[in-house]
Amino acid sequence: MITESHKNWFETEKGITSDTLTAFGIRSEDADWVVFPYEAGDKKRYIGPGKRKFTSKAGLKLGLYHGPLEDTKAYTFLVEGETDTMRLWQEGIKNVYGTPGLFGVDEPEANILNQYDTVYVVLDNDADYNVAAKAEKSWQKIRSLLGSKARRVTLPDNVKDVVEF
Repeated sequence: MITESHKNWFETEKGITSDTLTAFGIRSEDADWVVFPYEAGDKKRYIGPGKRKFTSKAGLKLGLYHGPLEDTKAYTFLVEGETDTMRLWQEGIKNVYGTPGLFGVDEPEANILNQYDTVYVVLDNDADYNVAAKAEKSWQKIRSLLGSKARRVTLPDNVKDVVEF
């Protein structure tokens, strides 16, 4: 179950509705933490006062984050993070996966994505040069794992991520 306070935070900060939170199984742990259920285990996000934080069980490889998927294998989207995944799903793109971080795609995740004909990859747009360089490195790794079926979608310069877009 998710608290009204957390529902309000997702709606106000990310434009994510209560129905989407329910579809993804988001729940509250206490007043300041929410839980994102992955198939391999849970990832927790601190949304209380101060700086945001994330945590999961030490050594746990989370894999890809997703909600209910469609049966089609024509295409999927791969985005960075849970809220981008939920927001794109909410906007009607049901075959969407999220990485738990910038370097969240390895061979096991590529095996899941390889079942699709085309994988549209949308990475966050960060003004920080070092982060932008890491995003480029991540894209190159994804492209090497998926080959030509991976297609990069670049957000406009003034847009940080899918939620903002």
